[in-house]
Amino acid sequence: MGRRASTIENAKTVASLPLRAGAVGGDAIPSVDGYEIESELGRGGMGVVYKAVQVKLGRPVALKMILAAHAQGEERERFASEGEAVARFQHPNIVQIYEVGEADGRPYFSLEYVEGGSLEDKLGGKPMAWKPATELLAVLARAMQAAHARGIVHRDLKPANILLSQDGIPKVTDFGIAKRLDAIKQTQTGKILGTPCYMAPEQAIGRSDQVGPTTDIYALGAILYDALTGRPPFEADNTLDTLMQAVTREPIPPRVLQPKIPRDLDVICLKCLEKKPEKRYATAQDLADDLERLLKNEPIHARPIGTLERAERWARRHPAWATLIGVSALALLGLAATGAWFTHELQEELRATETARKDATAARNQLRQRLVRSTADAINSDLLQLAGAPRVIAAALAGRSDWTERQLSDLLRAELAAEPHVFGMAVAFEPKQFDASLDDFCLYLFRGKSGLEVKQLLPPEYTPIYRQWDWYSGAGKSGSWSEPYVDEGGGDIPMVTFSMPFERNGRKAGVVTVDLSLEYFRALDRSMRKSDVGGNSHVFVLTKTGTIVSHPNAKFQFPADGASYPKEHPSPMWSRILSGDHGTAQGVDLVTNQPAEFLFAPVRTAHWSTVAVIRD
Repeated sequence: MGRRASTIENAKTVASLPLRAGAVGGDAIPSVDGYEIESELGRGGMGVVYKAVQVKLGRPVALKMILAAHAQGEERERFASEGEAVARFQHPNIVQIYEVGEADGRPYFSLEYVEGGSLEDKLGGKPMAWKPATELLAVLARAMQAAHARGIVHRDLKPANILLSQDGIPKVTDFGIAKRLDAIKQTQTGKILGTPCYMAPEQAIGRSDQVGPTTDIYALGAILYDALTGRPPFEADNTLDTLMQAVTREPIPPRVLQPKIPRDLDVICLKCLEKKPEKRYATAQDLADDLERLLKNEPIHARPIGTLERAERWARRHPAWATLIGVSALALLGLAATGAWFTHELQEELRATETARKDATAARNQLRQRLVRSTADAINSDLLQLAGAPRVIAAALAGRSDWTERQLSDLLRAELAAEPHVFGMAVAFEPKQFDASLDDFCLYLFRGKSGLEVKQLLPPEYTPIYRQWDWYSGAGKSGSWSEPYVDEGGGDIPMVTFSMPFERNGRKAGVVTVDLSLEYFRALDRSMRKSDVGGNSHVFVLTKTGTIVSHPNAKFQFPADGASYPKEHPSPMWSRILSGDHGTAQGVDLVTNQPAEFLFAPVRTAHWSTVAVIRD
């Protein structure tokens, strides 16, 4: 708040704040009628799962709730779609839903509690024997056939989403990004949804219009591959390379890694992992039937690829060698053929090679754009989550006026103590809104050298100059993020502040704030380098007014003078970026002063932009 300091530990994932396991954004352990919540089982970017007991029936359940920060808009709709997806049918190998409800404005549903851990835990990076792996996949394939028959595509099948009962029965869970086949428009084309190591090529390039039952069949094949070999079919050091492998490379046959695997099982697995959906099994039932045939020592229906197709695939993977061999072969034939025929065939061979190169380049460019957009979406989600606490506190302050300083302090302390990534939180009141005898009152909790510290800011020592500052005067009714500033009173640390005003009797009564250090955004570049959007790439974040809040070169990041470069050097590219557009453009890299490709996508919550600069 005001000129305050903030420190934040390294953000360790690409555009994903490593948020705490306890309450986030006002998400304390909730009270839900009819349930006794025992503990938290886990959480993701949108929801949290608790272990609970359904009191009336005395049975253990998994209670899944949306996080408070995502209780509106698209996230709420997606959460509701998961409950609807699971509720549409019952199957012994799909985690069952018991009840759907809402508590304190947050939707929830209770699910069957499966206490044997996940398939990921069981595998632990080691291969299973081929026969139990085959039996497991046959069960999962039948379960997914039941889902597909009811118009549901899971889209995120992976070992972590396969739970095991105590007696080893597998159950599919987490339909959080499931797609209803009868929905007209559920996911925008261009968004990457799923887990890279188990993601079908059509998902990897964001073609949601091509996603269907065969997408789940690919994921089942990837799970089978993992179970047989101890590793997924494609796995690289970074997200982009993993996605690129899924799009452009053929998997190493399982039998190469584990020679004891039956040849027919190798064929089944590779058929599931075909790049083109039409070449996979047409239905999950067809896959289950072939696995059953294998277990009964009957001939399977899938056939291995032929020599000619294998040669074609090799040529696509190694276009330079393919061209050399083709040219050499044509040269020998040319000794006995006409020059015109030789020229024609050579041109065709070169054209095919160039097409393969262009296809690979196009796929990589698409994946880069998807990754930048997904990164911006993840930043947006993090900011929404961090803004949850001020919103909840503001709502509480608006509802009553008899708060004591101790109560306010306890309220802020509970949030701040549980969220290590926030430096400070404050409540600043309008005149006489905290106490009729006080013209001004502000309570501020922050991280001092010896732990959490509290400041009560009162006149005459305290002057309410904060009312002139951007975070206070510019706060919108639904809350807003400030422009970056330096906290001169707390270590000269650059930060941004989310401020949420609250009203009483139709008048503004004050503002609740949360501070976030710009180190969070600066860590993005380090993380995105690991995701390899380009060999010499870097990533930065830009505010709506054209201030660079993070940049790999300190000369161009706030508070340096160079942070204003986009405002001081206007161009069509910068105008597009600042307008909240997404796409690509050619520009000049500020670091090298050389031409480079810019990929950009908006962070809509704060009206900022994420920009990747590619210098291949």
